[in-house]
Amino acid sequence: MMGIEQMGPLEEKAARLIKTGDWADIYPGLTLLDIKDAAILLCLPQTVILQWIGEGKLLALRNSAHQFRIPVDTLMDRRAAIPGMAHVINEICKGYHNLAWLFLIQPVPDEDGLRHVIDLLKEGDMDRLDQAALIWHERLETGPLS
Repeated sequence: MMGIEQMGPLEEKAARLIKTGDWADIYPGLTLLDIKDAAILLCLPQTVILQWIGEGKLLALRNSAHQFRIPVDTLMDRRAAIPGMAHVINEICKGYHNLAWLFLIQPVPDEDGLRHVIDLLKEGDMDRLDQAALIWHERLETGPLS
């Protein structure tokens, strides 16, 4: 296990988020499902939910007790995981689910104002999502996490 002094910026921020686990301050009104409720909603066994979390197909936040909580907003029509989620979790956020959630709720400019990155993912606009990821990574490396 690496110490905090050996961690890169992404790992350090993920570690802090896992330690606090308080998403209410970051995203008010967030509805989180536990594994059992997600399995019922998706009509899948809990083992499949855990497998999808491990593969990065389903985003799950960890709270301070290290329990998985799945944001309802990451489910398409509350019936399936959003396609492309594995790309966000595994490629953009290096396996850190908590950082993936912070990335997905970041605002991005649009013709009609601001939108969230998660909207780009739901629409399958992977080019704009990857552009947003480049900008977000630059901010993570150089500035405060917002």
